[in-house]
Amino acid sequence: MARVAAEGVGGVMKGANGNIDYLLRIWGRWSVRLDLGGVGFPGRSSMFNLTPPVRAWQSVPLQGPNTQDLELIGRSVERLPPELKIVCVLIYREEKSLRDVGRVVGINLSAAHTRLKKAQARIVEILKEMG
Repeated sequence: MARVAAEGVGGVMKGANGNIDYLLRIWGRWSVRLDLGGVGFPGRSSMFNLTPPVRAWQSVPLQGPNTQDLELIGRSVERLPPELKIVCVLIYREEKSLRDVGRVVGINLSAAHTRLKKAQARIVEILKEMG
């Protein structure tokens, strides 16, 4: 965890805000796949009802934040106040647009954008506190 404060998550987040949007996008996809019990790819092809061979995944090099980093990001999202957390979940896990977030939450586009920026800044603070 000390690495998060010093270098940023996975060494990707340099400086105060770094590229938190990039990290949250990766976290969102990763967490959805984790919830579905996948390893990043579907276990079966819905078109052909086939299971891909395991060796197909073994040749893919891992890049970016590791699992430990993504778990830290997930814990930081969980610590957000509800009005910021819902925006993060809708944007990064459900891949909604800011306009869609505004409709779901009942706020205008500008307020949705403001909440997203506040959530990102708060996540950076939480990650530094955790480190």
